[in-house]
Amino acid sequence: MFYDINKNELVSLGIYYKDVEFSDENGEKHQGVDTYFLDNCDDEMLRSLGFARVVEQEAPANGDIYKEPSILKSYDEAKNIYNISYEIRDVSLDKAKEIKLKELSSIKATKLLTLNYQGNEYQIDSDSKINISGKVSQILLAVSSGEDTGAINWITKDNKVVSFSKEEFMAFGVAVATHTEMMLFKHDQLRTAVNNATSIDEIKAIEWVD
Repeated sequence: MFYDINKNELVSLGIYYKDVEFSDENGEKHQGVDTYFLDNCDDEMLRSLGFARVVEQEAPANGDIYKEPSILKSYDEAKNIYNISYEIRDVSLDKAKEIKLKELSSIKATKLLTLNYQGNEYQIDSDSKINISGKVSQILLAVSSGEDTGAINWITKDNKVVSFSKEEFMAFGVAVATHTEMMLFKHDQLRTAVNNATSIDEIKAIEWVD
């Protein structure tokens, strides 16, 4: 990789062909080409050809999702070297908000998948909620018809069967609905706080705390 001084751009060249004019023994002029292997040229030779050697530093390690490497480029005319270095800088405020909102959305999605109720973990994803709602409707219909629903068996996340009375299952259904509402409300509050934040430190401080 070399820097084309005249075009102000990086180029991938190994061999450079320079058009030249020369005279033969009779004084007649001819057009020809000189071949240069750029890797073998010193810095002054490269300068005369209109190129500079590129020196690139290794990008620094970065473990902070709110920071990113910024590329710094400069041409050192005195040394005829094109320097590429990196500096770790804060991401933009909009990018920081995007990162935090994605994090909060992932937490919300996870918390809407399960519910710990009376010591047991239950699946409450969308399909499970439909099944729970359907069972609640069935209980209400049976009660209004004076029918005895008997015990209601429900399977926990780890495939254990738990037996509910109709009153207990209704309370379970309410707990699922309440949990869902709380998670959605909490996510909305935090999302609003992120969107209203005016600094990256303020965004970082926004955390989902149960």
